[in-house]
Amino acid sequence: MVNPPPPMELIQHAAETLAKAQKLMEVQAKDLEAKQARWQEQERRVLATLASAPNLITLNVGGTPFTVPKETLLRVEGSYFYAMLGSGHWKPDNGNAFFLDLHAATFDRILTYLRTGKLWLDGLSKGEVAQVRASMEYLQLASSTSWDPAACSTHMDITNDMKTVTTSTLGKGNSVIGLDPVTSFSVRVEAFGPSNYVGLSPRPSFKLDGAGNRGYYVRLSDGYTTTHVGFEDRPSYGNVFTPGDVVTVRVSSDEKIHFERNGQELGVAFTITDPDMALYPAVTMYSRGRVTFVA
Repeated sequence: MVNPPPPMELIQHAAETLAKAQKLMEVQAKDLEAKQARWQEQERRVLATLASAPNLITLNVGGTPFTVPKETLLRVEGSYFYAMLGSGHWKPDNGNAFFLDLHAATFDRILTYLRTGKLWLDGLSKGEVAQVRASMEYLQLASSTSWDPAACSTHMDITNDMKTVTTSTLGKGNSVIGLDPVTSFSVRVEAFGPSNYVGLSPRPSFKLDGAGNRGYYVRLSDGYTTTHVGFEDRPSYGNVFTPGDVVTVRVSSDEKIHFERNGQELGVAFTITDPDMALYPAVTMYSRGRVTFVA
């Protein structure tokens, strides 16, 4: 039988272990302080570089010149333009313009988004819409559309990095709203029952549970549209949606709301009554269902 070490040796060993742990924490704290100091210095340099940039910036977009206020380009923090103007690594090319290898014919839509926060896609072909979305992604302007866990019924589950919402409860109006206002969004309706709705809703009148949400919705089971869920549903599109479809909701610049199925226009469903009211993606489910945001 092995005798245990004397109590004094145990105490000494514990003290040595504690001293090593304390020394390690001190080293880690110094490393963290040094990193924070470097970050603060880098942020200071970026802000100084941004401040020194001219108020009007010339862009050469695929050979087409655009002159844009610096304030407009910096409207979205963390975008490509922040790096371009703030890092000090990018320099204008010939003609004192920054070259962007992007689609010039649709770049005005990007500038409108920066000025107004609204991305208008009406009047564009599918190819042009794809060009706009590619430009938004390249410029790091595309908003990461997601559901708001703080504005979600307790009978719904948000998963997949807040992109997917699922309900398994029958007979009760369960609702969720998106985090950010939009002028268009697309969802894949992976499963739906008789009374599940997708659309746009203002936040002030949004309710998590029960019937009566106001907004602009389509009922997936039969294509009925409504501005008052469960009360004012009316025939519109017919039985066009099936599980797996991608449903797009889009606001045009003339304040009309359109629905699309798998990229196919279904026609104007509504005229917005208050153009100044921000609208958010919204889903109400009375039946089991699952809906996921897609790019």
